[in-house]
Amino acid sequence: MNFKARILQKVISDLRNCYQVRAIWEGGSAATATSDQYSDIDINILAADPINLVFETLQNTLRSVSEISHIWNEPKSFWPDLTQKIYFLKDAPKHFFLDVAVFPEKADKILEEFMQLERHGHPVIHFDDTGRIKTQHINKQATLEKHRKRLSEIMEAFPAYRTNVFKELDRGHSIDAFAFYQGGMLRPLVEVLGMLYRPFQSDFGLRYLNRTFPVESCRSIEKFLYVTNLDDLRNKATELEKLFYDSVAQAEKSLERTK
Repeated sequence: MNFKARILQKVISDLRNCYQVRAIWEGGSAATATSDQYSDIDINILAADPINLVFETLQNTLRSVSEISHIWNEPKSFWPDLTQKIYFLKDAPKHFFLDVAVFPEKADKILEEFMQLERHGHPVIHFDDTGRIKTQHINKQATLEKHRKRLSEIMEAFPAYRTNVFKELDRGHSIDAFAFYQGGMLRPLVEVLGMLYRPFQSDFGLRYLNRTFPVESCRSIEKFLYVTNLDDLRNKATELEKLFYDSVAQAEKSLERTK
């Protein structure tokens, strides 16, 4: 049994005996069937208070297998009801860490979000005493309405960001020009393309493009990411602007057909 399999088996076994724990399932690459030799383990836990005892049990379990070399307590700015910690282990294989998220027993809204099949895949359930860990389909009509609103917001903002890019280029301010280019031109382009190629994950930014976008689009975005000098940035911003408006036109047509 390899290191990751031993960790997973030991964690599930010990947490199964923790009286606060109601369910354990894997998300991430296990849920999306994209695991490879470098994948981490994404453990999700549904638990009653006090959840600090869940983490105490988990950490004792991990220490029985390997020294914990680092812990990152993820901030709660995005999901206030979720407590998430990432553990690095001294004896782990290359790139490995354990990503652990504890869902409060009464946090229905966030649990529903993570059960959306089209966004997060099929949860790999190890046990569930509640019957609540099951996939559900996303509300497609609500998603389309969000896209229409978001596309309008992006189109309104784009000319301002585009102007700032070329303004800073004319000033010779490469750092400012690149910041506006990356945040105000490239990122919106990726989001619009996401509406076309991965409509239920259009807000995922640059993550996972290699498995959700066509190869040609990935190559275009990769080209836009690498800038050598001010002239190169000017040329790429000009090319990106055209692709942006072409992509917006495609997205508008697609959204119009779904009304």
